[in-house]
Parts: sequence; C-alpha cells; structure tokens
Amino acid sequence: MAQIVLGIVSDDLKAGQRLPSTRELARRYQIHANTVSAAYRELARRDWVEFRKGSGIYVRSRNVENEDGVVELDQLISKFFRTARDKGYSPAELQVGLERCSLSSLRIIFC
Repeated sequence: MAQIVLGIVSDDLKAGQRLPSTRELARRYQIHANTVSAAYRELARRDWVEFRKGSGIYVRSRNVENEDGVVELDQLISKFFRTARDKGYSPAELQVGLERCSLSSLRIIFC
C-alpha cells in the first residue's frame, strides 16, 4: 500500500492509470493474492484507487477539493515527493526516511 501511495503522490502513478492485476502483483512480489486484494480494497476505501467492474483497478483523481484545504496539502506533499524523486531518491528510500521521522520529531519541528 505504501509503495502505491508514494507512487501516486510523487506523480509516478497518474490519475486514471490502470494498476497491475492482483495476480500479477502477487507473482511479482511472491506474496499471496489475498494480501494484494486486501491492500487494493484498503486503498479504495481511502480513495486512492477505484475499481472499475470488468476493467481493473485505477488510480483515482485527487483533484476534488473540500473545505479543509486537503488539495493544497496534497499538492505540497506531491511537490516534496517530486523534488525527492528528482534528486534521485527511490520510493523505498523515502518510505524508510518517513518511517524514521516519528510523530515526536514532527512535534519538535512544528512547535
């Protein structure tokens, strides 16, 4: 799930892009198809992807703005990921770096 979300926010995966099938990802990463299926369902629940009956799983458009300014935050996050990608960081490296950054570290930065 994290790799797909990172791909979306870094703009490596574009809105409307078809994602690999459950079986294809399970074979590629040597994991059970149910694991991939559960991840896709959770991504759909969180509005990152959408299921199109008979067609597959697609990246959902992130251009819907609400009153909380979510789109502005998404754009800032996307800019961060594009900059990191342009500097040569892989999605896996970003994931590890973000996991190192604990909530307490963020409190120190923003307080």
